[in-house]
Amino acid sequence: MNSKHVLRKTVMGVALLGLIGLLTGCPGSGGGGTSAASPNIVPRFAYVANYNDGTVSMYTVNAATGQLRHNGYVAAGTNPWRVTVDPADKFAYVPNYGSDNISAYTINSNTGALTSIGAAVGAGSAPYSVAIDPSGKFAYVANFGSNDVSAYSINATTGALTSLGATVAAGSTPYAVVVDPSGKFAYVANFGSNDV
Repeated sequence: MNSKHVLRKTVMGVALLGLIGLLTGCPGSGGGGTSAASPNIVPRFAYVANYNDGTVSMYTVNAATGQLRHNGYVAAGTNPWRVTVDPADKFAYVPNYGSDNISAYTINSNTGALTSIGAAVGAGSAPYSVAIDPSGKFAYVANFGSNDVSAYSINATTGALTSLGATVAAGSTPYAVVVDPSGKFAYVANFGSNDV
């Protein structure tokens, strides 16, 4: 598996925005709407967990072309695996596979820069992915090495994670966790036991 992962929902939003522009009125499309390159488009950002060097790369996404512009790095833990952003685009969370913890950051809404919230928060063994419920109040971490899921509350002001107690057992080597749109249920894909 590639050691660098881009997981950012607004990157897809930019791609969709470009497609919508093509279908509704960019020059040559046959429509009469406005172009996707409107000056009122909000800047979008992308983040890459750099597994081998313990950092996260930060990028600005050009809304008209999709081109990435590198904006530097921020430190993470050992072997950061993915980047997950909360529904309000205020906070980002990185599971550090090698140091068994989660790094948390605030997101500057103008520049996309990540700023560490503080010390990384402990997780199970080899945390692999983070999911945030639709309300942005809770985070769940699939712990690949300890076969369980950690649960946290998210401070709405600071983004800090607080453990909700003991982990919950999953199958063998849980790979990913997702929360349904209602926020009532969570599902865990187990790599080793081939089940959910």
